[in-house]
Amino acid sequence: MNNLEQISQAIRILLMEYEYVIVPDLGGFITQYQSAKLLEDKGFISPPQRKLSFNAQLKNDDGLLVNFLSRFYQIDIKEAQNNLKKFTQECFTLLDKGAKVKLNKIGFLVFDKELNIQFSSFEEENFNPYSYGLVNVSYQKLNHKESLIVKKKKIQASKYYSYAAVLLPLILIFWISSIYLNKQGGALLQNKEIASVLNISSEPVQKKDKEIKEEALVLKELAQKTKVENALFYTESKNIEKATKKQQVAEKVKKELTKKEVKIEPLEKQKNKAIPAKKEAEKIKKPNKEITLSAFQLVAGSFKNKDNAYRLSKKIKALDYPAIVIKKGNRYRVIAVSFDNRKEAKKAKTKLKAKKIATWLNHQK
Repeated sequence: MNNLEQISQAIRILLMEYEYVIVPDLGGFITQYQSAKLLEDKGFISPPQRKLSFNAQLKNDDGLLVNFLSRFYQIDIKEAQNNLKKFTQECFTLLDKGAKVKLNKIGFLVFDKELNIQFSSFEEENFNPYSYGLVNVSYQKLNHKESLIVKKKKIQASKYYSYAAVLLPLILIFWISSIYLNKQGGALLQNKEIASVLNISSEPVQKKDKEIKEEALVLKELAQKTKVENALFYTESKNIEKATKKQQVAEKVKKELTKKEVKIEPLEKQKNKAIPAKKEAEKIKKPNKEITLSAFQLVAGSFKNKDNAYRLSKKIKALDYPAIVIKKGNRYRVIAVSFDNRKEAKKAKTKLKAKKIATWLNHQK
């Protein structure tokens, strides 16, 4: 097998898988899909195929053919490239002489008058892999009588289909309704059998109108009586409970009075005891004006109400800080701590913040 036959065989194999194959410096072979055709002139039906054409402008090497040659014939890529160059040279030498370049099972390459490459493919070859093994099928036209018979058969088939379309839903409805009725009939039979076993008639017993009215009146009277009795019982039980509670409280008071001897002091002694208590309270609640403070003061709050200020100062004192209340105008200021140095004041501020007491720094010159 010479070089021309080897490369034409490689092109043919690749065209069965790819849509196009480029031969460097020569051109590209392109396939286009065509569906099955009815050729009335020739009297046969052709299977779906891929029609082959040639484009001389596709000359750039995409590496497909070279790589396939090296793998298929087990040669180096350089050797495959050299073989392709020889192939193109052989093709152009034959074309320059005016001869046809025959590519086995692909087609012919020829120069026209303007020295453009023209390609004609073999019609017998089909590059569609899905149509492999399919051939042209011949057919015969039907006579007038045969065409009428075919039409009648089509009409009969359409009638059958229309009958089926009408009958099928009716059959389904009949089948579903029969199942439903069978279920209901079985339930009724079961009820009748149970009634016959227990000697109970299945028909409902109808009472007379007078008897029904009399029963209703009796029931109403009973309901009213029960309501009245329940109300009386409820009120009586509540009154009894209240009386028992009062008696229990009175007994407790008597017992306490008997156990303890109540000492009643004269009014003068009570007044004398109350006076120093008031003085001490006033001393505690008076704001500390005479205490000297440092320059950097941590103020915990300012209040209009004196009691609120002293309440906060007690809370701060419980945390081991010397809290002081000072009156400023109409307000009472609570100072947690005072320092001569700003850094120490800031440290104390962070510590108080950690203990959930917010303060602000007041610098007094």
